[in-house]
Amino acid sequence: MSISNLQPWQLDILEKMQKYKGRGLIQITGRETGKTAFNRLFRDIFPTKLERIEISETKLHGVRLFAAKPVGGYWLEMELWCTERFGAPGDIWKENIERWYMNDQKFFFRNEQDLTIFLLKWR
Repeated sequence: MSISNLQPWQLDILEKMQKYKGRGLIQITGRETGKTAFNRLFRDIFPTKLERIEISETKLHGVRLFAAKPVGGYWLEMELWCTERFGAPGDIWKENIERWYMNDQKFFFRNEQDLTIFLLKWR
């Protein structure tokens, strides 16, 4: 894998590992590099067969969102497909609700139709 193919959060980890020689990595990389990011990195390196997609609904800033949590599968491929299909993901921490998000090993969609398109592609 070329360094030019790394995601910004992966570059951030690499930069801080080099700067601090690996000490205190979790503390210095920020909130978005917790267990979810490391789990995702592991899944990007060692993808497994997609077993199922768990569906749920939630509310964020008072807006209903539809969530899809893939169990197994190649996360990066799904993320790239969503970006091509739905545009850039929104920032789940901002109150302006966008079309779709990624967080906590889930894809969140504002529209149920987008969830359906996702499920038709990946199920």
